[in-house]
Amino acid sequence: MKHNLGSADRAIRAFVIAPIALILAFLTGAGSVLGVILIVVAVILAATAAVGSCPLYRLFGLSTCPIERRQAHGSSPCPSPARSNAKVSTPRRSRPSCTT
Repeated sequence: MKHNLGSADRAIRAFVIAPIALILAFLTGAGSVLGVILIVVAVILAATAAVGSCPLYRLFGLSTCPIERRQAHGSSPCPSPARSNAKVSTPRRSRPSCTT
């Protein structure tokens, strides 16, 4: 699954919006219709933040992940040693991703 959420988007979902939704759910009554809807929204936001991919973003072709945007435009964020003719004496680093 490709990442389409940047680190700021993930942090806002996980640490701001999801907790606010949970607080509102318990203030309105967790058993009420609005409370259940808010709990479901909070769980979905926390899950998408944990995974780093939002199905709605994918459906609309959106991405807040800067690395995915660079790769989509053809420029790689870190060139692969296999594609380079120069010898690399430093140890390989893992490819950067939006997960932090």
